[in-house]
Amino acid sequence: DLREQVEECGWSGGLMSDIEKTSFDKYSYIFNTVPALIFTSHLLAKFSNNVIIFDIASLPGGVDDAYCNTHNIEVVHSLGIPGALYPKEAGMLVAKEIYNILYNVSDPICDYNK
Repeated sequence: DLREQVEECGWSGGLMSDIEKTSFDKYSYIFNTVPALIFTSHLLAKFSNNVIIFDIASLPGGVDDAYCNTHNIEVVHSLGIPGALYPKEAGMLVAKEIYNILYNVSDPICDYNK
């Protein structure tokens, strides 16, 4: 399962269905890849003011910037950076993961040597 693979790499993540239950105050860095407003003021209120959010999703991004500005939460905007800087590699990773899902291939995402 993807969550196990992520944790094997020493990272943590969560499911979108669990986002309302997530305790974000323990995180120092958040990387958003969802190109829709998911980090609303309601969720951002759960964050530590020391967090740095990297919004690398495609436009329009996924962070309520107005809330972050008024509550001193740092957001680094690099919208669309994977596709803009590394379109071939980003496309290959997406294609590989789609293939793995479709054909139920166990290929850890943190194994970068493949």
